[in-house]
Amino acid sequence: MSPHSPQISFSKQFIEKMSQSHKETIEKFTSAVTARHVNHLNEVLAENVEKIENHKVVYNNVKEAREYYSMEHEAHSSVNYKILKYDHQDELNHR
Repeated sequence: MSPHSPQISFSKQFIEKMSQSHKETIEKFTSAVTARHVNHLNEVLAENVEKIENHKVVYNNVKEAREYYSMEHEAHSSVNYKILKYDHQDELNHR
């Protein structure tokens, strides 16, 4: 951090609320994808969302995310997405 960078501190309650909000967003995303409601992804994903797998960009925006999950549903119609592990540290790394 440079000496001129502002420092921001948050209360424990604020961090806990943000953590819960982040977890709820992940849960909504998982529910939307599992229910094949790809048109609702804009409610839980940022417009410039990016997914990377094996060091390759899979999608760069919500439109591409919809297309990606639509193709996944066609290829694997019985797949149900679920959260295997929620890692609070992951949230902190993606702010």
